[in-house]
Amino acid sequence: MQHHSLKLRFRSAMVVVLAEMTAIASPEFATKNMHHLAAQIPAIANGSNLAQVSKNLAAIGATPAEQELINTWVVIAIALYHHENLATLPIDLAAASEHDFADQKPLPIYLPIYKSMAELETLVLGLAIALCCRDRFSPRDFISNCCDYLGKYVDCLAAQGASLQTDQLGITAIDRLDQLFRQLWQKLQLVQKLVNQGQSALVARSQLGANSLCFGLYCLLSTADHPQLVRVRLAQFMDSADHMEPGDIGAIGSDDPISMLSPDLTTMAGINVRIGIAALAAVYNGVILENESSDQQIMRSGIEMGDRLLAYWSGVYEPEFNQIDFYPAITAADLLRRRC
Repeated sequence: MQHHSLKLRFRSAMVVVLAEMTAIASPEFATKNMHHLAAQIPAIANGSNLAQVSKNLAAIGATPAEQELINTWVVIAIALYHHENLATLPIDLAAASEHDFADQKPLPIYLPIYKSMAELETLVLGLAIALCCRDRFSPRDFISNCCDYLGKYVDCLAAQGASLQTDQLGITAIDRLDQLFRQLWQKLQLVQKLVNQGQSALVARSQLGANSLCFGLYCLLSTADHPQLVRVRLAQFMDSADHMEPGDIGAIGSDDPISMLSPDLTTMAGINVRIGIAALAAVYNGVILENESSDQQIMRSGIEMGDRLLAYWSGVYEPEFNQIDFYPAITAADLLRRRC
């Protein structure tokens, strides 16, 4: 992989995330939080997962809606940083804070048991971003590759042989996860079918639910080489909870995947999918997209954040050095290699 391409992918993801935060929330929100976000890059470099980084950021006084936006940034940053090791992505992206992965063992030992559709879909987004960074994301093959990856993850959990507690209905955690996987598998297969048939976004929205991750994947996979068009369609169809069909399961940022989402959660799920898919489109194409409502400060901050994340990944300096305003130049690009 060429160093220049990887640098663009890190930068483009961070710029798009901040630009989308600005468009969806406010310039004040993005400006207020970007230094808090940058300060968490050392934690990500030191192996902190989604739950740990989110806990670190919870002290900044964000509203629940703002915290969901922040969590989406964390998911994208972790996937970028840990893209070279797909086997540990479930651990790196784990949102189940009760698990302790400080003493990580060879897989499949201590794999986290995802307990909601939201967490499982977070893994799908992380996988897609990681594949893009490795130049292994194929719009034609991603759904089948993703289903294979999730299936192996569920199989590894089953092979652990851990004693799993049951819920009030007597369902074990692994059985619950298997149910969620089967639901998601059906949705992902439908995404592929809609893309193969060349169905319109209106048809896809009616069958997938406007604010679902699967609809976001449809928007991406059907026009993967046109990131601006992907963002336009996301903004057009994910801007309102009115589009959500009864019984739709949640996306990133949602609560219980089985129960019906409240209007607030439904809207939040769509916003987070919009940010995640827009960042994924930018990572796949390796281009920096500027949102109409973003200013040069947001652009510069995104580029600096991407460079900082890449610098930690490539070992330019020690993660303990966390001066926020210092962004070192990365030298000897022709010698840089993936750390896998």
